[in-house]
Amino acid sequence: MPPVALLLVSDLEQQRLRRRNHLRQRFDLTPTEADVVLELVRGDGRQAAARRLGIALPTLATHLQRAFDKTDTRRQAELVNLILRCVPMH
Repeated sequence: MPPVALLLVSDLEQQRLRRRNHLRQRFDLTPTEADVVLELVRGDGRQAAARRLGIALPTLATHLQRAFDKTDTRRQAELVNLILRCVPMH
């Protein structure tokens, strides 16, 4: 049998938007709160997330606190664990 190649094409922006919409619907997050949560799920920390989103660290902290309130979580690790369990990441 000759060698075969498989090419998978994925629209990463569409995946991000689907995850964001899922978070918004499930937890009533604003678009920015959902973006903050998704950035933190990447595991690079708050400073990297703020930099990628183009917001100041205190602004990120405000959005994160609101996300904690809406998801009934208290710590970043708890929030990330919740998101990984309930939001399709692929």
